[in-house]
Amino acid sequence: MDNPFETLSTQLSHLQGLVQTLSKNVQAQKPVPESDDPITVKQAAEYLHLSQSALYQNIDRIPHRKRHGKLYFFKSQLRAYLDEGNA
Repeated sequence: MDNPFETLSTQLSHLQGLVQTLSKNVQAQKPVPESDDPITVKQAAEYLHLSQSALYQNIDRIPHRKRHGKLYFFKSQLRAYLDEGNA
């Protein structure tokens, strides 16, 4: 019969190797780029965790484009807005 402490040591070494491999994989992953297609007011409000009325009330501070009377938002600009701490 094998020594249980040797078995534990072997299993622990194996787990340490797996953890190191997983850690390297996580560090090597790049964030998935956000689509830069325009999104609606409703989608922008959801993305910013605001109500639509709060979004309209703060429209002068939130990056957007207006064309033909419609508002358009881009997730990349909204992400930059959040990263700046303006929300």
